[in-house]
Formats: sequence, structure tokens, C-alpha cells
Amino acid sequence: MGIGEVVLRVVVAFVVLAVVARLQGNKEAAHMTFFNFVAAATLAAVAGALSVHENLPIVTGATAIVAWGVLLGGATYITLKSPRLRQALDGEPLIIIQNGKIVRENMAKNRYNMSELMSHLREQGVFSLKEVAYAILETNGKLSILKHPAYQQVTRKDLGLEAKGPSGKRALGRGGEILEPTVSGKSSPKKVER
Repeated sequence: MGIGEVVLRVVVAFVVLAVVARLQGNKEAAHMTFFNFVAAATLAAVAGALSVHENLPIVTGATAIVAWGVLLGGATYITLKSPRLRQALDGEPLIIIQNGKIVRENMAKNRYNMSELMSHLREQGVFSLKEVAYAILETNGKLSILKHPAYQQVTRKDLGLEAKGPSGKRALGRGGEILEPTVSGKSSPKKVER
């Protein structure tokens, strides 16, 4: 296989994969469920195979990527409509700490250990289990926590102070431009000096 064919295969794989990924919607890697992660890895593997295996016809590889995209799109649509299927594919959140007590059965179900739990708590600024009322392991692997009231931050509302919103004087735009409000309320771009 010559360099020209390799470049053509990479370009075709890239374009088809980009279109399929765009049709799947925006989802940060951090918010992907295990099913989404495995599906994305499979798509990447098919695209990689298309790029380098000369015995795989370009049309066949592109068709495989599109077929995977259609299946994933269908699964995504069905999971939006069916809570049961969503639970089967994505799993469900599990309570890891309830009323300040670790729920070891739920940790075992997810093969989640104390080191991971403590690491996730520290990432959220919690360094002692006694601070946590509830902790829930989400389907994307993130840990959501609710601190005991004694450890929650005080808010302006708690102190009876007026809560002010943002000033609205400036908003960042695209490409490093600052959007300046105009008399009509619309924003006009202003280039930022660098």
C-alpha cells in the first residue's frame, strides 16, 4: 500500500468518524457512561483498521463506521424513551455513603474500593468521611456528594444578604473577542489586544 492510499484511507476514516461523532451529539469524555466509552473505543478501532489494513476495502470500513454510528444513535434514542433500557445499558447511580455510613454492598457491586472513594472525595475538597451525609456514584464514574449541614458553605441567603447577579458589562465571545453591550442591548465584538 502506497503513501497516497494511506493518506486517502486516513482522510476517509477521519471524515466519516467526524460526521458520525457529530451526529451522536456533544458529550464530554468525563460525562460518558461505560457503554458510551466502549462504543467510542469500538468506533475508533474500526476507523484505525480502515486506515492501515490494505485488505479492508475503504467502502467496507466506511460502511462499518456508519453502521456503528446508526446502532449507537438508535441505542441513544431508545434509551431516551425507555428508562429500563437506559438502566440496562448505562446502569444506575449507587449510594456509596448514606447518612454518613459507607454502604459496602454497593461498593462491592461496582468494584469500587476505599482508595477510589477517598480520591474522589478529595477531588471535591472533602478530606474526612465525617463531612459527608450522602455520596452517590454516578453512571459516568463521578462521585456526587452532599455534605452534612455543619460542613456546608455559608451562602449569602443563609446570612440574609441580597444576592446580586453578574454585572453583565462584558461577556467573552469567540476568538478572543469581548462582546461590548450596545445601546440596543445587543453585543458588538471588540478585538482583544494580546
